[in-house]
Amino acid sequence: MKKLSDSLAVNIIPASDIHIPALEMLEGRGWKRSQRPDFNETIMSFVSRFDLADVRVVIMNDEVLGYYAIGPRTPLISNRHVMRLRAILVAPNRRRRGLGSLLLADAEQFAVSRGASKLTLTVLSTNPAAIRFYERHGYACESRLVWEFHIGEQFIDDMTYAKWIGSGGPSEKNRSERKEYREPAK
Repeated sequence: MKKLSDSLAVNIIPASDIHIPALEMLEGRGWKRSQRPDFNETIMSFVSRFDLADVRVVIMNDEVLGYYAIGPRTPLISNRHVMRLRAILVAPNRRRRGLGSLLLADAEQFAVSRGASKLTLTVLSTNPAAIRFYERHGYACESRLVWEFHIGEQFIDDMTYAKWIGSGGPSEKNRSERKEYREPAK
């Protein structure tokens, strides 16, 4: 059990079938129109998008307050050191209380326990609050797919963020010496 600043006691546990209705309801009300690529399409059921074995929920008194879904970035052996945070969501009425930070920390620990040394995620450019959240937690933008989505009347970039979370990756010296892509001068 974990305590939050406002005296909430919560647990983060593996999701099970009993959580599916709450997860689907949370999905339906937890995303803004401009922050969900499939918002205008038929919303798939939660279990068709995620394997429940890859989902953990944060609960308080049997109420699902949020979740994350995580899994391998690819099925390739050469990429097994990388896991991908497929989704993370806190109920709108429970935000700004530390639950997102708890979920993210748990996701990082979960990934390390599965042998990962790097955790990646994607976030839409129309979600500046999430971008600030990830940057505050040490994530850095590794790529930006320009105009990857067209939602409503707006083209939106898809951004990939990542963080080195465990041992087994390149050393800090190697990471700092790597020449990063720079925008060409205009």
